[in-house]
Amino acid sequence: MSQADSHDLALIVDRVEQLGAELMAALLAERSALRDRAVDAIVLAAATKQALFDGLADATRRLREHAGDTTSTIGRRRDPATRDRLRTQLETAGLLPQWQQASDRLAQCMLLNQHNGIVVAGQLALQRNLLEIVCGRERDASLYSPLGRIDHLQGGTALARV
Repeated sequence: MSQADSHDLALIVDRVEQLGAELMAALLAERSALRDRAVDAIVLAAATKQALFDGLADATRRLREHAGDTTSTIGRRRDPATRDRLRTQLETAGLLPQWQQASDRLAQCMLLNQHNGIVVAGQLALQRNLLEIVCGRERDASLYSPLGRIDHLQGGTALARV
């Protein structure tokens, strides 16, 4: 690997590391905003997250290109050969420990993002049920599933679900 290629790879890894740190901060801010039910802060966190996810997608594309994979990443799994080439390049450039640290942070971000998503889904379900109570109409008045069984997850009144 040439010195220029090694330098380019180092810049990409630095960018991923920076984006991971910013994403962690944004997710922690989102968690706090969700806890405090601060709508403006939640909206800001969502916009920030999207910009960071876009940056990570770009960095991923650049890493794939660096490893010689120029195919579209839409709807396909990671190519093991590309992953192996990238790992070899990172190792050769002495960037493997930094890459592992960035990868670990992104894995933590993924878990925190999933946690925040669960919180959002729970709050959304609660708000929908409360709106049904206030508006006086049911989202789905049927108690039975399409198979004629009692549907314990959907059944009952909005008041009972709150």
